[in-house]
Amino acid sequence: MAKQITLALKDNAGNIVAQYNINTAGSAVHIQAVEGVYYQITDQATGIGPDSIITDRVEDNLLISFDDGTDVVIENYFTQGQGALVGTQMDGGLFDYPVA
Repeated sequence: MAKQITLALKDNAGNIVAQYNINTAGSAVHIQAVEGVYYQITDQATGIGPDSIITDRVEDNLLISFDDGTDVVIENYFTQGQGALVGTQMDGGLFDYPVA
């Protein structure tokens, strides 16, 4: 079943630098890594982060999957600061996803 995911790139003050809407039934979304940000993942249906994600490293890129297949490619992630991947919890706090 396709999911609608929001990926927000935020600076250390929590300001949104960029935001992407991802439909897991579509093609992978390619974004450029940004130094000094973290990547907040929210499932639009629930308003919280997915229970789990799958990450993989291919060269300097980080591939993220929310279900079958790659949904997001963060290009040059491993050379541009490697910001945290986080999800929103029910209480509004954040939790970290492991990175490959």
